[in-house]
Amino acid sequence: MSDFPLLPLLETPAPERRDAARNRLALLEAAQRLVDECGVEHVTMDAVAHAAGVGKGTVFRRFESREGLMGALLNHSETEWQAAVLSGPPPLGPGAQPLDRLTAYGQARIDFLIGHLSSAALSQTPARVADRLGRGWSDLVRRVTREA
Repeated sequence: MSDFPLLPLLETPAPERRDAARNRLALLEAAQRLVDECGVEHVTMDAVAHAAGVGKGTVFRRFESREGLMGALLNHSETEWQAAVLSGPPPLGPGAQPLDRLTAYGQARIDFLIGHLSSAALSQTPARVADRLGRGWSDLVRRVTREA
């Protein structure tokens, strides 16, 4: 199944300096922890900056707004989820029996979508998010279904 490319939800970012990449990852991890602990509606840029150990200006320079941060968090989570489907361990990743993989895929996708509805709703691109969340994966489902 490695012939299915990863589909970023948002534009692919330009190459970044090592310290900028480190800050981006720290901010996304901090934001995810806060979403998990408090719920997306209670996550502030101040709280994310504090949790990541950076200044509030760093958060705004990087994501511009809370909506931008939630969109980036959704994109980051989707990229990790796609990697699990494309190259992770069975039953979600390659190597499982087709019906087992299809079942794991369906359950994992439903869980992912339910878990990220609030982030998607707060991002500035809900129509684009909905489109990207579904695009490309129908080919995988068709292929695995044929294998079954």
